[in-house]
Amino acid sequence: MIQRATIDDANAIGTVHMTTWRTNYVGLMPQHLLDNLSIARSQERWRSRLTAGQESIFVAEADSKVVGFVHGGAERTGNYPPYTSEINCLYLLHAYQRRGLGRQLVATIAHEFAPQHSGLMLWMLQGNPAQHFYESLGGTVVAEQTTEIYGELFPEIGYGWTDWRLLL
Repeated sequence: MIQRATIDDANAIGTVHMTTWRTNYVGLMPQHLLDNLSIARSQERWRSRLTAGQESIFVAEADSKVVGFVHGGAERTGNYPPYTSEINCLYLLHAYQRRGLGRQLVATIAHEFAPQHSGLMLWMLQGNPAQHFYESLGGTVVAEQTTEIYGELFPEIGYGWTDWRLLL
């Protein structure tokens, strides 16, 4: 089940966020960065975001718990027209992947953004196996950049969609 996140979901979102980083980014990021991720700090960041209530955040629930989430809003830089909205993160616990929950999360946020935005984009670390997922949704590479995470630089790929029908 997909639903809008509430403040009560902050701890679960923070846990899913750091847990998926530790499993999905092995080999893409130095292990010492992954080992030092703080679930407590992540939970506090999500609590602040949910309290502010200015962003779109949805959770996927299965087996009576939050197993994934999507977070997005307006495209952060304004540098990539026609992509005026952006998925900032989409994470799903490994055990719950390949069940359609990722597609449902994307469709939910796309449904929210489509009426007021001309396109959707997201950034991901180059080499992330999830590239195949986004390509299966019709995403195309529209940009590349380098991003700083915890003081280190990493290459990223930007995927984009202007045809909302591919996502809804």
